[in-house]
Amino acid sequence: MANSEAQRKVDERARSVCFASGCPECGEVSGSLNTLGESPRTLLELVIDRCLSVNLETLNHWFVCNEHETKWFIGANLFSRDPEHDTDENPEHDTDENLRANAERLKSYVEVEPLRPSHQEHE
Repeated sequence: MANSEAQRKVDERARSVCFASGCPECGEVSGSLNTLGESPRTLLELVIDRCLSVNLETLNHWFVCNEHETKWFIGANLFSRDPEHDTDENPEHDTDENLRANAERLKSYVEVEPLRPSHQEHE
């Protein structure tokens, strides 16, 4: 069960950003990581994809809490994986090597159901 301080943090973030969720232990988000591979999908989606011969390798997006080594799936193929977006400041943007390293790192993280905003009125 989430503690009230963690829930307060998630609720506060919900007022300031368009997406809000947090680690169920502390309410924080350390950042996000992208991986390449099959995304968590429903059985129906998998059957449809296989019947249509869709490539199941997708760019997956995860929020993480590094302190508690938790992760939660936020979506797939939401952002471009275009090498044209690589810059001198961020030359390794979603390279295959980075995506593999992210996937390896996330193997030790526990997938959780994140805290979501309580949608209660705050004073």
